[in-house]
Amino acid sequence: MKNISTALFLSTLAGLSLGIAHTAQAQTAARFSTVEFKDTTLNDALEMIFQAANNPAHTIDPSASLVPIANMTLQNIQWDSALRTLANNNNFKVSRGADGSYLVEPREPILQDGMEGSGMLGSSRIPGGSGSGMSPANPFGGGRSSG
Repeated sequence: MKNISTALFLSTLAGLSLGIAHTAQAQTAARFSTVEFKDTTLNDALEMIFQAANNPAHTIDPSASLVPIANMTLQNIQWDSALRTLANNNNFKVSRGADGSYLVEPREPILQDGMEGSGMLGSSRIPGGSGSGMSPANPFGGGRSSG
């Protein structure tokens, strides 16, 4: 599935003309007519955006690989706006370090299953994820069995 997502993204780039004479120019000139992501992770989608922008220095929090993106289409958008849109829609934030590098990290800490009870959020806080966080009562009756 990752190959399908990559192929869709790269085929979109085929019609773009990036100013790649200077990295800074490429970073400000990269504009996508259409970008479509299917069956991928937030990490892979962000990496594809960074690659299209001539790979500016960046760090993506490893928890982004736990966030699924089933289907997302962005049209007529600058690369940095696409980056921020992907991050914001999945409860991540983008910031710049003093050296100008990009940092993409969750707005709230994300933990994998089995780490609950530490006072931090469980994986149930991952968009599209399921975990052992709090669940609403069953509206059709029947309680949760503990064994």
